[in-house]
Amino acid sequence: MSANVNLQMQFDGTSRAVLSIPISDCQRFSTRPLSWLRYLGYTIYGSEGNISTSRDGQAVDYNQANLAAGTVYHYIGQGESSRRPNYPLLTPNYRRAFARPRLDG
Repeated sequence: MSANVNLQMQFDGTSRAVLSIPISDCQRFSTRPLSWLRYLGYTIYGSEGNISTSRDGQAVDYNQANLAAGTVYHYIGQGESSRRPNYPLLTPNYRRAFARPRLDG
C-alpha cells in the first residue's frame, strides 16, 4: 500500500477533501509534484490559487521534489475570482457536457 498526499479545498467556508493520490504517482507524473498538484487544484477549483500546508498558510515551495506521506495540502484561491469559484469538475452539468453520445439509441 502506497502512502498518499491529500488535497483539500474550501467550499462555502468548509474545508473538504477533493483528492487523495499516491506519492509514487505524483512523482511519476511530474518532477515538480507540488506544481502538478497546484495544476490539479486549478482544474478542480476553476480559478488560480496556491498550495499550502495549512488552511490559511503561505504557498509552498513548488520546486520541492519530496512529498511527505499523509501530508494534507490546501488549495487556496486567489483574488476576486476565489470568492465565487467555478468548480468546473464538480458541477452537476459536467458529466452531461462531456458525456459521449450513446450509439444504441
